[in-house]
Amino acid sequence: MLPIRKERYRLISDTEGWLSIEIDDVNIFFCDGVLLIEFAKVLANWINNLGETQEDFVYNSMDFEDAPLITIRKNRGYFLESAITGIENKYEISLNEFIDSAKVFLIKIKNELIQSGIDLSRYDSFESINF
Repeated sequence: MLPIRKERYRLISDTEGWLSIEIDDVNIFFCDGVLLIEFAKVLANWINNLGETQEDFVYNSMDFEDAPLITIRKNRGYFLESAITGIENKYEISLNEFIDSAKVFLIKIKNELIQSGIDLSRYDSFESINF
């Protein structure tokens, strides 16, 4: 769903859809109603600051009471955790593959917004990613 109203914050608060994360064709996270631009903003900021800090990736949504919605946490390896799937369900992931997939996601969502006629300069959005 894309924003109908024109306030600057609407792209972040009104663009929602489903988000799926898979490892080797196995779905380890699925959630509908995710604020995709809010997620993209947090994700792009995290990627852009990876060289400066090695903080865990944590995404909490203004639309979900359960927190965190998604966390990538370092503990001898990198693990995806989510309040949606149950924090006890931890999935080991490759950080490099997650970052590469995240970059593809960010490029695709930006292109889809532009192709849908969204003028990104009129809305709060997410930073370009540093390659």
